[in-house]
Amino acid sequence: MFYHTDFHTPLHKDNRFAEPLEMLRLAPSSTNSQPWRALVCDNHTVHFYYRHKSDISLIDCGIGFCHFHKTEKFRGHDGIFFKADATPAPPRDWKYLISYTTAPA
Repeated sequence: MFYHTDFHTPLHKDNRFAEPLEMLRLAPSSTNSQPWRALVCDNHTVHFYYRHKSDISLIDCGIGFCHFHKTEKFRGHDGIFFKADATPAPPRDWKYLISYTTAPA
């Protein structure tokens, strides 16, 4: 569900984003489908992808992203969501949705 650098390398549990991504994983989804995937590209950027599984897959993603962001805030990390100009191409039928960064602008 969560990857590091590419879509072949699972994210290690000691990664800086492991806890907020775990809260994303635990977020409820309408059909218990967890339509989200995340690719951590460096120590401050995460790209989020999703797969359309129902008419409310995007709402499910929003709920999950809220869990992710609230955990980031709780841990004292300030970050922003943004649309990246270029992102790594996902496998299969996953689509890019949004990115998150804690890097200074």
